[in-house]
Amino acid sequence: MRLGRREHPGIFLKDCSGRLVKDVTVHHAPGMGLVAQRCADIALHGFNVMRRPGAGRWVTATADAVHFTYCRGQIELEHCLFENQLDDPLNVHGIYARIEECLSGDTLLVQLIHDMQVGVDIASPGDTIQFVDNGSLLAYAEAAAASVEKIERPLHPHPL
Repeated sequence: MRLGRREHPGIFLKDCSGRLVKDVTVHHAPGMGLVAQRCADIALHGFNVMRRPGAGRWVTATADAVHFTYCRGQIELEHCLFENQLDDPLNVHGIYARIEECLSGDTLLVQLIHDMQVGVDIASPGDTIQFVDNGSLLAYAEAAAASVEKIERPLHPHPL
């Protein structure tokens, strides 16, 4: 029911704060209905991911209706309808990354593992980062990021 990747959301918010998305309906998105990354205090009022009546289309979003990654503050949903998407109605989370190498006493090389995470900024200077045990997912340490350098690597071809 989905061709290719889910990288084209209906609405994309990044690095913003205090945004209100009001009285918007997404009838179809070849990805998620709305994606918010590294945002603060986002409100959705009357935001719908729903079938267009009479259109004959069965699928609205080919992934989640709304997806919030690395957001902070308050996420408010009021009078929203999410239907017929091919994944979750709502996700709010961060992303786990793997420590590839300890380059020095205070410098780590970190890799995003899943190919759908490519391009997501996982930290900014001053952000607190928790380190978790891979087996238990329990935090064992935390630190503040002093600086962050993003290293882009070529994408591997993704099969349809």
